[in-house]
Amino acid sequence: MNKIKAFFLSLLAVIFFAFGFTACGDTGLAGTYKFSYLSTTVEGQTILVYAGDEYEGVVLDEDLITIVLKDDGTVKLSMNPPEGEAFTETGTWEQGEGNTVIFTIDEYPQEIIVEDGKITFDFYGQGLLTLEKD
Repeated sequence: MNKIKAFFLSLLAVIFFAFGFTACGDTGLAGTYKFSYLSTTVEGQTILVYAGDEYEGVVLDEDLITIVLKDDGTVKLSMNPPEGEAFTETGTWEQGEGNTVIFTIDEYPQEIIVEDGKITFDFYGQGLLTLEKD
């Protein structure tokens, strides 16, 4: 259970210190993106944990992380960890080069990949989180 707590504490740190955005126009990227799966390596083996799967004794559902990109350039990031308190942060976003988006929350910009209706970002070297557009 300590691994799952450490995972969510690290995720919380990523969200507080990494996400950021600056306003943009309608790019077709606007919408609601929910947790789809986590790709991580455990003891040298890559594992995929999908929404609804159990990981380290805890079921990770699609409401674990939700990102809402609005047409007006604002973003809402919500996290509902299986253990701990849910929270929501807001900021701005803009389309970067190619298939990237820049989020800014609490003045911390983060570049993420948005492609084929999915948001993917590196979780500080611990794996890739993928959110899928509703």
